[in-house]
Amino acid sequence: MGVPNYGYDWRIPFVQGESRAERLSNPEAVARAGIYGVEIQYDEIAQAPFFRYTDAEGNNHIVWFEDYRSWNAKFQLLKELGLAGFSIWNLMSPFLEGRAAIRDNFEVSKF
Repeated sequence: MGVPNYGYDWRIPFVQGESRAERLSNPEAVARAGIYGVEIQYDEIAQAPFFRYTDAEGNNHIVWFEDYRSWNAKFQLLKELGLAGFSIWNLMSPFLEGRAAIRDNFEVSKF
């Protein structure tokens, strides 16, 4: 199973062929919610955190990213389906909550 280690900040409304998302690390996404003073919500169907904000120019945004809960949900599905393992994309972004989710779900001999 592939497990994402990043988030995306989308300007909305989405315009096919024009809209581009800004890639964020998970900690950057949380920090952005704090900067704009918005509450992080959790979509129980998508099993992922998100938030909406309006930037200084009046543009609306929606940000989807990963947190402990979303990784835990993916690991529960991995076990439920009996999959042999997972890979993380992108390992270059530090994500301490992800490490905690891994430790809470698997025997880890070395990080």
